[in-house]
Amino acid sequence: MKLKNINLTLLTTALSLALFSCGNHAEEGGVKTVKFDYDEMKTLQLDPSALVALEASDSSLIYDIVEAIPYNNEYYVWSRDLLKRFDAQTGKFKGTLAKRGEGPGEFSMINRFWLDADTFRVFDGNTKLQYSYLPDGTFCDQFNPFPDMPKSGATQLRAQTFFESPDGNGYYIANGYVGGRPTPSPSYTRYPTDAEATIVPGRGLRSGSFLMDRGFTDREHNRLLLWEGVRDTLFVIDDSHEVRPLYAFDFGSHSLPADKQNLLHLDERATAFAEGKDIPYLSMLRYFQSVGDRIYFSFASASPEIGFGMFDEKTGKTSLITLNGENGRYRPAGFIKIIGDSALVAINDKDDDGANPALYTFPLSAFE
Repeated sequence: MKLKNINLTLLTTALSLALFSCGNHAEEGGVKTVKFDYDEMKTLQLDPSALVALEASDSSLIYDIVEAIPYNNEYYVWSRDLLKRFDAQTGKFKGTLAKRGEGPGEFSMINRFWLDADTFRVFDGNTKLQYSYLPDGTFCDQFNPFPDMPKSGATQLRAQTFFESPDGNGYYIANGYVGGRPTPSPSYTRYPTDAEATIVPGRGLRSGSFLMDRGFTDREHNRLLLWEGVRDTLFVIDDSHEVRPLYAFDFGSHSLPADKQNLLHLDERATAFAEGKDIPYLSMLRYFQSVGDRIYFSFASASPEIGFGMFDEKTGKTSLITLNGENGRYRPAGFIKIIGDSALVAINDKDDDGANPALYTFPLSAFE
C-alpha cells in the first residue's frame, strides 16, 4: 500500500521559516532587512522528459524527500524514517541502505543523514548514536559521538542533531528542549574537539513545540547559518561563538505579521501562516545552501505553490523562480540541493497520487 502523501505545501510550510527577499538592504540594529517583490517571480518551464521518476513499488515507496545524495550513479534518498537507493539515470529502485528497528545497525529515527568520504552516516536523535554504512548497505559501526554533553543548571542537555563547526574544530549541537525551567533551554551547544563542551549564548528554546533547527556549515565565510520554524530571521554563529540574527526577510504584504511570528508555540504560528489565503503568506522551507556569495533556498506559500530563490549577499541581487510543466501537472516539492552549477530539486506529479517524487536538475543560470 502506498505510504500516504502529505501535501508538502501545507505540511512543510507549516514547519518553516519565512525567509528571503529581493531589493536593497536596510540595516536596523545590526540586522539587515532584505525585501523582495513576490509579483516579480519568474516561471521556468521544466522538461518532463528530463525528470528522473523514482520507482514506486511496494518496497520503494517514500514520502517527501528530505535529502538526496548522488554517489556512484545512484541517488541515496532520505525520506523521514526511510533510506532508499535509486539509479540516478533511470530512477530504478536499487535497495534499502538501512532500516528502522531495534537490531544491529537499525536506527529508531533519523535526525541527520550525510556522506563522509565513501561512508554514509546516520545520527539518531533518539538513541543518540551515530551509525555508519557502506554504499551497499553493509553496517560498519555505531557509537555515541557526544558522551559529555554539558548541563544547563541541573538539567542534562541532549543532542537532537548537529552541524560541523566551520573552523573544523568539532561541532555545534542543536539541543533538545528541556522543559519546566524558569529560563529558556539553550538552543545550541558548542562541542569542540580540543576542549570541554559549552553552551552557546544568544538563543533559547521557550517551548516544546519546535523544530530541530536546520543549519548549514558555510566554511567559505566561517559561519553556521541557522533557522527557526515560521519566523522571518536567519541566524548565524560565527567567530563570536554566539547565536545572533543575521537577516530579517520582508515579503511585504505576503509576510506573516510580527505578532503571529512571535507566538510561542510552533503549531500556533503554523496555524496563523496557513490562514493566509486572500494574500498568501510566504515562508522559506528547510532547504537552503550558501554557495559563494549567494544563498539558494526553497519557499512556499499558504496557497499550493512552492518555488526557489537566490540572494546575493555581496550585490543585494535576488531572484525568485518557480517550475511548471505540462500546465501545472509537475510542480516543485520543496527539496533543493546545489551541485556544481546546477540545482537538484524534487518534483511532484499531481496527476499521479501514487507516484514517488521525481528528481530534476536545472542550471543556476535560471536565477539570472
